[in-house]
Amino acid sequence: MRKNGRQIIAVLMAGIMATLSGCGNSASEEASASIELLEPVNAASNTELAAYRDFYDYKVVAGTVYPYVQEYSFDQGVVLTAYENAPGETVEKGSVLVKADDTSVQQQIDAMEKNIEKLTQSYEDTQDSFATGNGQSQEELELAKRHSEELYQLDLEYNSSCLERLKQKQVSYQLTSGMSGTIVSTGAYMPGTYVEAGTPLVAVADDSQKLLKCEYINKTDVAKCEDLYAFIQGKRYEVTYQPYEQAAYDKIIAEGNVAYSTFVIDDPGNEIKQGEFAVLTLVYSRMKQVLSIPKNAVHEDATGSYVYCVVNGVNEYTKVKTGANDGTYIEVTEGLEAGDPVLIADSVNAGAGTTEVTRGDFTSAFEGKGFIAYPLSYYVTNPIEYGTACFTEYTVDVFQKVQAGDVIACIHVKADNAAILEEKLQLQRAQERLQDMIDAGEEAKVISRKKEYVEELKESLSQMQADSETTEIRAGESGIVFWLEDLSGEDEIRNGAPIAMIANGSQCFLTVKNENQQLNYGNKVSIEYMDQNRKTQHAEGTIVTIGAAGLSSDLKREEAYIRIPEAVADYIQDRVAEENIADFFKQPQFNIKTEIRTVSDVLLVPKKAVTVLNGKTYVYVKHDDGTITTQNFIAGGSNETDYWVLEGLEEGMTICLE
Repeated sequence: MRKNGRQIIAVLMAGIMATLSGCGNSASEEASASIELLEPVNAASNTELAAYRDFYDYKVVAGTVYPYVQEYSFDQGVVLTAYENAPGETVEKGSVLVKADDTSVQQQIDAMEKNIEKLTQSYEDTQDSFATGNGQSQEELELAKRHSEELYQLDLEYNSSCLERLKQKQVSYQLTSGMSGTIVSTGAYMPGTYVEAGTPLVAVADDSQKLLKCEYINKTDVAKCEDLYAFIQGKRYEVTYQPYEQAAYDKIIAEGNVAYSTFVIDDPGNEIKQGEFAVLTLVYSRMKQVLSIPKNAVHEDATGSYVYCVVNGVNEYTKVKTGANDGTYIEVTEGLEAGDPVLIADSVNAGAGTTEVTRGDFTSAFEGKGFIAYPLSYYVTNPIEYGTACFTEYTVDVFQKVQAGDVIACIHVKADNAAILEEKLQLQRAQERLQDMIDAGEEAKVISRKKEYVEELKESLSQMQADSETTEIRAGESGIVFWLEDLSGEDEIRNGAPIAMIANGSQCFLTVKNENQQLNYGNKVSIEYMDQNRKTQHAEGTIVTIGAAGLSSDLKREEAYIRIPEAVADYIQDRVAEENIADFFKQPQFNIKTEIRTVSDVLLVPKKAVTVLNGKTYVYVKHDDGTITTQNFIAGGSNETDYWVLEGLEEGMTICLE
């Protein structure tokens, strides 16, 4: 039966759609948002029309476009020496990324090379001695020479093998990149810090690969999808799921890290930019134009399902057969026709105001404070090897700009006079012995080796005397003093101990808090600052660090690094050159602004026109004949004013505002 009647609809308004309304919240957290029941509007009737509606069973998850990232770590515990690259720098395959202290290995290499040198020299001397004969027969001499050569070859082979192993070990004190790419994260470990084996220290990204990273989705959830795609900048892209190996997943969870799901994006035209906002849409089923009514209109008795159909103001018991449902509406396969009004509970009239589904851009904003950062730095250490260095005073202040060779601290040295005297006596004896050898007409090779020994003693004594007379410790490289050790009075400083940290001033960045991971690698940001004349200046920077998705806990940062343009770098250098700049470094001098999660040319629906029921989004469509029907749609997300539409609505549709 078909009856005329005014359509009455139930309105329940939720705060924000699950999965996409805010950064840093998981879909499961957002889906649990409570539903607010609004006061009824014109609640004069409680019927709704049976109508043809689209059913969607789906899940929408916010994500970000990321490159493929490879992390690097040492296979052994090491003391860091230096990071070779700052975030944003490009590296080639095989490039050294991080260096560790290999002093002990180098000493072993030096010792082994001297052993080989001595072994060879001894062998050559022995061979020369055979030339004299020493009263031996020719047969005896040949036998002795062969025996000597065999022993030498065996010793040489063994020592050379040891030397090769040491050199291979030395190589292990350098981390090298396994691919060409861009540095996107570095560990927060200073030079001189001991790090355990397996600790991630640096991450390199391959920008040519486009991956969608989002909250973890179980592979069984993906397998049951009828359709799976990404929506990026108003366009659909096919994606391929990359599940974890079980062992890798277990390791992530055991270490307390967050597991993310990864999808490879099919982007043959290379249209997508790194860091772009993406929406992963998992469509489990679609049912187009299903005759349906609200679930709460259907009742059950011993004979099956029934509704109360309103006929001329009378509620008539009407048997129905039902099918699929989307949680709010249910399919009617028998018993009703489109337009039949059925009795429901808690209904309200649709408001009189209407609007149209339009196209536009969907954006959210980010604003934060920028601080100056220098990610590359080195320690100034005590170089005194012979004697005891005692602190006198610092000649620089924190945040002061220094040049290579500038004095950092004054010291005085308690010389090891006994060691110096012993070295002098040893040198004197060696020089006398050398002269005796020259006077006696010893072989040139023997005299040459003795001369080398004398020179080594001279060099050692010179270093001892230089150390004893040292009064200053100087900067090895130009930069900015960012830390001074707490020293006073006659504090002793051990050899190699750090006394200051100098930042590489040529590698300057801005950092901004990124607690909710709103900013992503590749995003462009606006930099606003006041110059020395108190005039507002603007510049554009680029985020050069990866956010949390897919990174180990050692490499995750709450700050995003911004590569700054030359104009800003020049301004900072000019300010650094000033005398009183401590506050300049301690206080934020820059405003960082950008639009995030920008989606261009999409269908938009006013937020006040949308009803959220059971995690699904609905609008009330007003047709040309004046009737109103409920329309389910797949929303990509929402901001303060609008939802944007993935599927289910068309441009120009008239929808009710209340």
